[in-house]
Amino acid sequence: MDQSYKLQHFNIGPLAADSLYITGESNAIDWVTIDDILAFDCIHMTFGAFLFSENDINRLLKTVVHGNSRLEYFRIALKPMNHELIISGLNAVERETTVVRQYSHEKFGTPIQFEGGTDFRCVSGDVATFKQEQPRNPNNPDEKTSFIMVAWKIKPL
Repeated sequence: MDQSYKLQHFNIGPLAADSLYITGESNAIDWVTIDDILAFDCIHMTFGAFLFSENDINRLLKTVVHGNSRLEYFRIALKPMNHELIISGLNAVERETTVVRQYSHEKFGTPIQFEGGTDFRCVSGDVATFKQEQPRNPNNPDEKTSFIMVAWKIKPL
């Protein structure tokens, strides 16, 4: 069943939860903003299709860098983004796909495997990695891909 009316943004305010999952079937979710997400106090966040920009994702990564979040796992469906804009102002290191790491948490039945990705160091000394999956059909301008970030609570560099 599709909703026939448009949801307007509303101020969610601070939200503290270990896990948050928001999804939509086909339309991009626009009633949650990047400012809302930056205010959330969550360990795991998974979102469906959103209309965020490279600047929005860059702000999220910089929030993780500065330790202003207990966020460990973040996944969102987005249109493919410009990698250079995402890492602007970050001391990022590209990892080969031969570098394989796993994120394990009791919330997930099986570990999430990371092959390669882009690492950046947090002020705490921890390392975070993000990866944007390649679109299956690069000729489809509306196709969404997964953007995944893990903030490792170990120092893998």
